[in-house]
Amino acid sequence: MLGSFFAIACALTWSLSVILFKKTGDELHPVLLNLVKNTVGLVCMIPTIILVEGSVLPTIPGKDLAVLAVSGLLGIGFADAMVLKALKDIGASRMAIVECIYSPFVLLLSVFFLGETLTPVRILGGSMVVCALVMINVPSRRRGAPELRPKASGFFFGIGGLLSMAAGIVMIKPLFVTVPLFLLIGIRLASGVVASVIVFAAVPDKAQAIAALRAVKHKPMIFIACLLSAYISMMMWVAGYKYNDVSLTAVLNQTSTIFTVLLASLFLHERMSAAKWTATALATGGVMAITLF
Repeated sequence: MLGSFFAIACALTWSLSVILFKKTGDELHPVLLNLVKNTVGLVCMIPTIILVEGSVLPTIPGKDLAVLAVSGLLGIGFADAMVLKALKDIGASRMAIVECIYSPFVLLLSVFFLGETLTPVRILGGSMVVCALVMINVPSRRRGAPELRPKASGFFFGIGGLLSMAAGIVMIKPLFVTVPLFLLIGIRLASGVVASVIVFAAVPDKAQAIAALRAVKHKPMIFIACLLSAYISMMMWVAGYKYNDVSLTAVLNQTSTIFTVLLASLFLHERMSAAKWTATALATGGVMAITLF
């Protein structure tokens, strides 16, 4: 039950950060924004590790340290780069549908590599959540609306990015028992920052992106969004996986899309259609089925 609470709280916190990013960070280069986000999270995590777990770090076997580093590189750094590439190639609506494959990836990886079981109720609840996500993200076909011609490579980048995210969390599940929680998060964040730097180094218009960051308004709100997404949400995200099955937590995390729809209606004044209300009810029922049974 504790793990389910952290997973749903993570989804809500992440959705709040998305709304803040949408209101304040649209003019920023997404790769640079991702680097800033991860750096803020790491800077906040270092004193947290010292305060909560002490300044004397435990000895971590080299193999486990390598797994954590690879997890951060895949799940925080390079995965975001692939998702951003896919977003550029296939558009936001299609990418939102592709993102629904994240939970099935985690479910399958946890079954094959962690030996977790999928009960009929969990399969039903997970299916309800995934169906709801697809329902609210299907692009509308309004007459006269221009149709995006997606690049086939965009789908491969999107699927590859989401597979990297899923693999990044599944591979460290056994380490939750041996590595302190905040130290584990810190190592992954450090690896993610390294990967983010590498990705940003490949951006052709780096100087323009940095200048836009310096000139941006609402810097405090951007900082809060970074704090929510890369620090608070990150702690709840990993804690959810620590105290729950990977397959269960992955589906509960996916409810962030539902929260985002509701918050966007309240704060960004986006229209709530009948399909969105139906999807919200369907996802809520799925979450209850997964959590209570």
